[in-house]
Amino acid sequence: MSNKDTSIRKFIVNNNLPTLYADGVGISHRKDGINYLSFRTNLPEYTMEQVRLMIYDKDLIPMIDLICGIIEYFPEKPTKKR
Repeated sequence: MSNKDTSIRKFIVNNNLPTLYADGVGISHRKDGINYLSFRTNLPEYTMEQVRLMIYDKDLIPMIDLICGIIEYFPEKPTKKR
């Protein structure tokens, strides 16, 4: 599918996937533009990793923009210290 293709793609829902709650996320950025995300949940006895995923910068940026818009949080780039 080319970038100019505006047709609606079929979206398949997997009802067998569990819905997980996450308290935090760890992110590692690779030099090749891929990010490793690890979602975790804090339990009384320990912290448990819930899911891991790898995602390209180009796909992660719109996801972050969408989340920021939904929760109305728009962070600013930190200023450089001299």
